[in-house]
Amino acid sequence: MRTLAVFSRAGCVAGAWLLLAACSDEVASPRPLSAGDIRASVTQELARDLGTDGRFILPAAPREVYEQVSPEAATEIAIAWARTFGKYVRREFERIHGKPIDFDALRAGSPAYYAAAVYEPVAADVHPGLRNAFGPQYLVYLSDDEGPVISVAVAAFGQARVQDGVLRLPPAGGMEIVPDPLPRSAGFVAPLSPEQAASLVSRAAGARVSAVPELVMPGRGYHPQHSRWRVTLERPVETRGGGNKLVREVYVGLRGQLTLPSTAQPEGASALDPPTRRTIPLRRRSSRPVAFDRAGFPGR
Repeated sequence: MRTLAVFSRAGCVAGAWLLLAACSDEVASPRPLSAGDIRASVTQELARDLGTDGRFILPAAPREVYEQVSPEAATEIAIAWARTFGKYVRREFERIHGKPIDFDALRAGSPAYYAAAVYEPVAADVHPGLRNAFGPQYLVYLSDDEGPVISVAVAAFGQARVQDGVLRLPPAGGMEIVPDPLPRSAGFVAPLSPEQAASLVSRAAGARVSAVPELVMPGRGYHPQHSRWRVTLERPVETRGGGNKLVREVYVGLRGQLTLPSTAQPEGASALDPPTRRTIPLRRRSSRPVAFDRAGFPGR
């Protein structure tokens, strides 16, 4: 998989895009963002808290040291990116997607999913591109009448704003927006909807989901689109492979791949601060794994 480019010449988007179709297939759903009927996949208590549309009611973003944009603002920024910058990436995005894209007609195809950061926030005097890259993100899907076209990551700590429908970028920044075109024949997006993630884990584990799934950012070196849903089960279930053990949490990643946190986790990582050429430590939050193993369940 391609790794994350922290800064681009434009100062706002990543220079490398995911070729998601190259990943191994787990989910073949033609509507990976749909909710479906998930009542049989969740506990009765959680089913009573579903929205009228049958979807999970996503919690508000957790408090962080820096001000964060709202889900509504993130969606507006993603749409404005398509209107403002789509013409510059049209040829490459259409090649990957597999058909012409009307950037001006794209609309939000899902809620703005908040992906929690795995690293502690960097200091305020570090380049804002690092603050954005390793902080939390919103994942917004832009769709046409056939389904998802582009996955857009919007930095929750970012300073991009929309004025009269035009995206305005800060004079000094980076990693404000990371867009990824989606191959239309792939039948999936990254990540799946939380409803699809819950249904997938429940079927594989033979247990119901007891909490609203939480989207978690990947470790250093990966695009925000590699975020995983943390799915909590009502009871411990047995897994196989690499030593059988009982687990209550399963992480759902690209194409619905089921994973478990590896036993050994790195303490953190590092990144280079471009203006000062200093090496900035990235401290991993103790509750946020960044290394994973594939999950297997008896009978699956």
